[in-house]
Amino acid sequence: NTMNTKAYDDMVIRKSDKGYNSTKGVAISQFPSYTDFERSSQLNYPNWYMKRLWIERFYCPQKKITWKQGRGAFEGAYSGMAHELGHSLGLYHSNEYHRANKCKNGLMNQSWKSKRNYIQPTEIGKSHKALMTSNLMQFVTDESNYNSPKVIFENENWDFKKIRFYQDIIVKEKQVLILNGTVVLHKNATITLEKHAILILNKAHLVTVEEKPFTNIIKKRHAKVIEY
Repeated sequence: NTMNTKAYDDMVIRKSDKGYNSTKGVAISQFPSYTDFERSSQLNYPNWYMKRLWIERFYCPQKKITWKQGRGAFEGAYSGMAHELGHSLGLYHSNEYHRANKCKNGLMNQSWKSKRNYIQPTEIGKSHKALMTSNLMQFVTDESNYNSPKVIFENENWDFKKIRFYQDIIVKEKQVLILNGTVVLHKNATITLEKHAILILNKAHLVTVEEKPFTNIIKKRHAKVIEY
């Protein structure tokens, strides 16, 4: 939350909003990295405090309303911050279902008139994927875990350099799950192999969030783990 000090002085000392008006519209955030898992994630949402001052000292007097009546214009800044966080979670202004800004009240709509109070299920899914397969996994608390397990109903091959899971994994009867790379799981999580299920570790490393070996594998009758 950086601030342009010259624009601040212009507003507070010289009682002008000219400087502030020239600083709007420069919020920016980084998309997740799916190759550099140690990279930071930066977001810049500048001049937020100045917007608060501008609404109180310029907007409300011009509209002849009280701060209480006009503060809704400032509260809209929260949706702007949430919008930038959406980019940090891998979301764009458009998606495979609509062009930019066509989802009227979608969080990623760029219009200040949008309520930005809706996130499509597909976009929620993308955010979860980013938390699992990008540098964002390092910012999630160690205790984070989903209540529902990931169930493997058919043969799957997870070919990721690194992936973090926030839930138990169940491989159904006679199904095969192939893991590659580094798979990070909660220390209390379990991988359950039902009857005749096979877990193939293709040079894969199973570790906990604390980077200790993960060994909580439950094998039912005739289930097996194969390592290459």
